[in-house]
Amino acid sequence: DVVYALAHATAQSGRFTLVERWRNNERFLAPYENPLT
Repeated sequence: DVVYALAHATAQSGRFTLVERWRNNERFLAPYENPLT
């Protein structure tokens, strides 16, 4: 299963980072990136 979670946004930027978890691999995606492609 693929689990998507929102990481904590920093107080300075206030932007969220999408975390894509594929099995044991994790990579941080920008808010505009589409992990489903």
